[in-house]
Amino acid sequence: MRKYFFLIIIFISLVFGLYLFKSRIFKPQDLLKKHLTAQVAINSYRVESSSSDRPQATTTEVQFKNNRFYLKTDQFVIVDNTAYYKNASGQWQLAVLPLDQASAYNRFRPEVIRQNYQNYQINSKFEGQGKDKCGQLNCHKYFQTDASSSATRTFWFDNKEYLLRHDIFKLGEFTSENLYSYDNINIDIPL
Repeated sequence: MRKYFFLIIIFISLVFGLYLFKSRIFKPQDLLKKHLTAQVAINSYRVESSSSDRPQATTTEVQFKNNRFYLKTDQFVIVDNTAYYKNASGQWQLAVLPLDQASAYNRFRPEVIRQNYQNYQINSKFEGQGKDKCGQLNCHKYFQTDASSSATRTFWFDNKEYLLRHDIFKLGEFTSENLYSYDNINIDIPL
């Protein structure tokens, strides 16, 4: 289940930005507003994640197309309630997820996350930290806190497309780090 913690964090951060922007709970600065506008317009991304308890990076791709939710790692592809996984010999196999597992994956769907935020009291603050390099790009750096949690998030978005490129979550001694990219993502059913 820890494997999916990253996905939850990613979706929450993306939808969190959409919710704040659309609900006008806060008046974002111009740069932050540009970032949130650009971020909610994307329909696919790749994230390389690592954490303090799992330092080896994992890559996950997410795509929304034809009203379907696709999620891909090196070992499995999930399309709505159907999973394709690699067996011991490296061949793809089909598995229809049991209802309880399919329901568990539904929580990653953007509309479910948006709905959960409709009733959630959000007390986040965003503090600009200036400009910083993120890979080959020049980025804007922000620090995010929430009055209802001790978790913090530092994130970077580029200064051309205003897309999220890097973020770091901290909660107590736990830290997770994510690197984002948006090019050449096309998740297909592997069979």
